[in-house]
Amino acid sequence: MQQNAIEGPRWSCRSRWTCRPVFRGIFLSLGVAVVTRFTTVLFGFAAVLFYSAYKLRNGEEETHGPGVSGLPPESSGEGATMGP
Repeated sequence: MQQNAIEGPRWSCRSRWTCRPVFRGIFLSLGVAVVTRFTTVLFGFAAVLFYSAYKLRNGEEETHGPGVSGLPPESSGEGATMGP
């Protein structure tokens, strides 16, 4: 591909207004195809989002933090092993 320092590559649009409708149409049609193909998965994601929003709104929190991890306390450090 030839490129002129002033004009840019020859395949570029002459102005940004001519490319926008083309790319908008391409991405819109791809988005519609993805949504129609994976509708069930999207409903699953929506259910997770609604459940998380419900928990946040009602103040139900899980206890997480540096002191509450559910793991047994570490030994003194020397000779500690990973496993039984």
